[in-house]
Amino acid sequence: MSIAYDATFVSTHAGHRSTSNPISGLINAFRSLVSQYEEFKDRRTSLKTLLQLDETMLEDVGMTRGDIRWAARLPLSVNASLELRKIAERRRLRG
Repeated sequence: MSIAYDATFVSTHAGHRSTSNPISGLINAFRSLVSQYEEFKDRRTSLKTLLQLDETMLEDVGMTRGDIRWAARLPLSVNASLELRKIAERRRLRG
């Protein structure tokens, strides 16, 4: 039995992965885990960058150093960057 490679099928259906095959399911789970880890790393890098700003710059974006430290201690399941944006937005609304 030979298996033919159909590039049209692969490119057309790349976004529609089947999980009926156990190996495909494991590969998709691994890809998802890697993607989540990369997002986590990017967000934590952003927090480190914010911590390097001086107090005046932090005030300009509506945050304090304490806010950033608080966000850095949030569980991994919480998007710390999003929580910081919410804090900054609430401060802007309060004036």
